[in-house]
Amino acid sequence: MDSPTKGTGEQRDEIDTASLTKSQGAELEHIGEGFCATIHDFGSTGQVIKQAKESRKFTELLVDYVAHQKIYAAGLHLAVQVCIPRPAEFINSEKLGDWYNENRESSKLPDDRSLVSRNMAVLVSERIPALPLEIRKAIIEVFCPKEQRVAARVIRRNYNCLARLYLGRRRQNTRVEAGFELRNFEMTLDKLEMLNLDPLQYVAPMAEALAVMHWETRHDAFDVEFVLASSPRPTTRTAEWASIKTTREPVDGSKSQQKAVRGFWDNDPYYPRPAMEEDSQDTTEAKLWRKFKQVYLATSSKILKDDTLARVFVKAVELEGKKRLVCPPVLQGPPRASTAISIPLRSAGTKKQSYVDFND
Repeated sequence: MDSPTKGTGEQRDEIDTASLTKSQGAELEHIGEGFCATIHDFGSTGQVIKQAKESRKFTELLVDYVAHQKIYAAGLHLAVQVCIPRPAEFINSEKLGDWYNENRESSKLPDDRSLVSRNMAVLVSERIPALPLEIRKAIIEVFCPKEQRVAARVIRRNYNCLARLYLGRRRQNTRVEAGFELRNFEMTLDKLEMLNLDPLQYVAPMAEALAVMHWETRHDAFDVEFVLASSPRPTTRTAEWASIKTTREPVDGSKSQQKAVRGFWDNDPYYPRPAMEEDSQDTTEAKLWRKFKQVYLATSSKILKDDTLARVFVKAVELEGKKRLVCPPVLQGPPRASTAISIPLRSAGTKKQSYVDFND
């Protein structure tokens, strides 16, 4: 993607970024929120702090931390294409005060005792970096209504820009969006094409990540979110991340297989959708599904030494797709997910790289 022309807009961004940087440090920066936890930037550490919203969310946060560790280890072991954010530590409420004081004295935390005041458990993990400035500006230029562009460039919330990667959705009409926002921007197939980005580059890391969660860590990956963000590696500018709210039951039995299929369909449309027989096999959607299926089965076979169970899952996904064509579900999609895996954003012809994160 060509960088936007430098000028007044870029100067304004640079000025605003500098002023915001000067003002930071007085309090924790809130950068996100899930059903289980609120998320804060952990300053210069390159990490995030996820604090349980209430005491009954303690178990959910701890389960996420344990699952995160397993998937992180699996990713390293199998050398997957995605990068997985490193889980750092879990601090229960009894030790929170000591943890805060230690990090405050070392200047890693600002003089803001709100974490201690809430007295809820905390999970610390590697932060998914926002999309680079020039890419944020390109998205604004193409998809933001003209009258909102100046505001969109300077709103602090838009600096924490992660784009949800929807390989299973294509918009049918509007080019610009009235309620424009960069945080959790929905990157549908048509938008990728408008930005001259080949969606096929994101399929393999996504399929590989799902297979690893299914068969190496034995989780159904029910709530998973794939996002585009900056790359943690200097050789690649952007990356695709997968965010997962909660990994649930193992996928060994038939009931768990059914939940895994539901996780594929009832999550937001990150995964390519199965191409029906009546569909043209030359469409982008059909090519995406063929690639997804191929990589998912190959990765599963590598893990299991047999792809029988993986083929059962794929066939069930395809059958469910046919059912939904006849009788679409009234409601689609669970609450927004909160843990993540990533793959680099790139134009066609650039070598791939990917990333995974777990947020709540």
